[in-house]
Amino acid sequence: MMFSTFNLLVLKCFILYHILHGDGQSLSSSCHSTHRFINFVKHSFNYLNATKISNKLAVRSFDECGIQCVRTSTCLSVNMASSSDDNGVYWCEILASDKYMSSESFKPSPNSHHFSIMTPCIEDPCIGLQTCVPNYNDGSYKCRCRRVGFSGDYCQECDTTNGWRRFSISCYKFFSEVAKWKEAKKRCADIGSILVPIHSANENDFISSLLPDAETTAWIGANDMGTEGNWVWVDRKNWGEYENWSGNNPNGDVRENCALIQSGRWNDVSCGLRRYYVCKTKN
Repeated sequence: MMFSTFNLLVLKCFILYHILHGDGQSLSSSCHSTHRFINFVKHSFNYLNATKISNKLAVRSFDECGIQCVRTSTCLSVNMASSSDDNGVYWCEILASDKYMSSESFKPSPNSHHFSIMTPCIEDPCIGLQTCVPNYNDGSYKCRCRRVGFSGDYCQECDTTNGWRRFSISCYKFFSEVAKWKEAKKRCADIGSILVPIHSANENDFISSLLPDAETTAWIGANDMGTEGNWVWVDRKNWGEYENWSGNNPNGDVRENCALIQSGRWNDVSCGLRRYYVCKTKN
């Protein structure tokens, strides 16, 4: 991994600072107030597509960009143009995340350099399918499984402390908050899972057991929004031979295009109803 470090001594008075570059050259100023060091690591020709605290800033050096970050309490990293414009100006982005918490959004880029705050995570201390999550307050870190719903050193156990339960090779969770079908689908996707599809009687029984009682209904990942009567699962697998509709369902025509489960049986209802839902980890 190619990177260099930039140390900023942030003085808690106005904007006086000290910067130590990788080549040992420094620019400093003094202050009688308390101070602290912030060590930036440069990741050349990379870009983090994360939440921006402000619009792009115009700066003439990393010194200016870095100072804007350390003066902003919610800043965890910055992007900066890899080259200046004709006037010697670079753009600078102050970010509310870092390449560890948003690793999927950290990509190579010929147009920018990324600067993260030095943490133990730079040494890749976590094993298996874990990712390192830094604590910038005390310099510590935690190892978190990349796969949602899993825990353990090798991320092979369901995260039961957060409500996930294992069936076969996947983890499932019943969410006791209501949402419309599309909202439920998005909420599952937002945490790296899917609104649950059901492909066997055993899986159906397991999902039914997650619901607190026989009266509870929950969205499952089936709909016929595309073509009336042509039911599909959100995981795009074939509908297959297994289905467990209640009574004469599905019977809602174009008015009822989404499926829910109750006491192990399925019913087609309006997608605009607000119901509980079940998410499943992606395989």
